[in-house]
Amino acid sequence: ANRGAILIEFAICMPILIILLFYVHDLVKIKRYYSQTEFVAQQFVNVIQNISQKREDKTITFSDLKYACCLAYLTMYPGYSRFWRGYGRELIHGAEMYVTYAEGESGGTASSKWTACIYTSSGSENDSAEHTGLFVVPDHGYTRARGNLTKVTPTAIHPLLTKIEPGQSKIIVECVMHYPLVFADINGYQPKSPRKAFGCFFADIKSVTNSDAFFHSAVIFTPKPGLFSSNSPPTN
Repeated sequence: ANRGAILIEFAICMPILIILLFYVHDLVKIKRYYSQTEFVAQQFVNVIQNISQKREDKTITFSDLKYACCLAYLTMYPGYSRFWRGYGRELIHGAEMYVTYAEGESGGTASSKWTACIYTSSGSENDSAEHTGLFVVPDHGYTRARGNLTKVTPTAIHPLLTKIEPGQSKIIVECVMHYPLVFADINGYQPKSPRKAFGCFFADIKSVTNSDAFFHSAVIFTPKPGLFSSNSPPTN
């Protein structure tokens, strides 16, 4: 009788234990992804703050942004792995970064002047930073930062932007892992599984902005004088 009871308890408890083990595995992996994107954002900021300091013209250019992005993401996507090879592949994900310029206004308010997206385009085995592009977005749904806002509370621009002095500039860097939620095959557009793509078993992987961008991490910093213009994002 005792052996039978033990076997019944084992049969009931073992599936629960296995599920818990897999779920713990998922939580550890998700935490690691967030740690990685935060580290990438910090690396990007460090490069941007120093890349032009020995130049006569210290203005950050588009080339500065794209090479800094490529360098920072090497910790997550070594070699050529950050470049898309076949956009429709079900499990492929890549790197994307957003840079938002905010400026302090009177009365404790702030305005967001522009947001630029640094993205990776499709390429081949010979990919380089030349396959990295930039476009300006007025208010992109992939980010937590909101663009084109005038004289609002700083947290309306980004939840982490709690205070900014009048005339002070802040740069919000958002690092994400981009994963399209649909892919094209002979049957048309098919839904994709973020959980499967990011190697999880049970955890429900969701974007905080309900978009194709996952594991958002943000770093906000005060740029050194002369790096950025409030009028427009960096250009070539």
